[in-house]
Amino acid sequence: MNARTLSVTWCDDIRHEVGNKLSFMGVYTGGLVVPTLPTTLPRLCAWFTATAPVSEPFNRIAAKIIRDDGFILGHTPEVKVQPLPSNLPDGRNIQSLNGGLFISPLDLVEKCRYVQLIVTTESDELTSAKLWIEANPELLKQSGVQLVNW
Repeated sequence: MNARTLSVTWCDDIRHEVGNKLSFMGVYTGGLVVPTLPTTLPRLCAWFTATAPVSEPFNRIAAKIIRDDGFILGHTPEVKVQPLPSNLPDGRNIQSLNGGLFISPLDLVEKCRYVQLIVTTESDELTSAKLWIEANPELLKQSGVQLVNW
């Protein structure tokens, strides 16, 4: 069993606030619903946390967001992780790395059903929960937009 974990928060925007804080705008909780596919979103952000036991720390890490067809929507370069200090406070037994990916614009093809974050390390690949995408034509009716077939 892998003791390393990956979690992700999908949202429309990540803002840096006073006091070195982050604010997540438009967080997706159950999936991403669009009026129709294909479509283009102005932006999609993924904030991730990767954890490992300090006995098996990360040495290198890279991240990417893929569509369900394997197409890479965005990625980070691989970075070397600074070694943990030898004098960690008592009780600290987890290494935690945070990062963000921003895709702008995000083109979603007709058959796209989810996007997913994948973190690659020196020894393994961690996959996030999927952000499921659903096309809901009822949203177009509610917005007053009409589709015209030529």
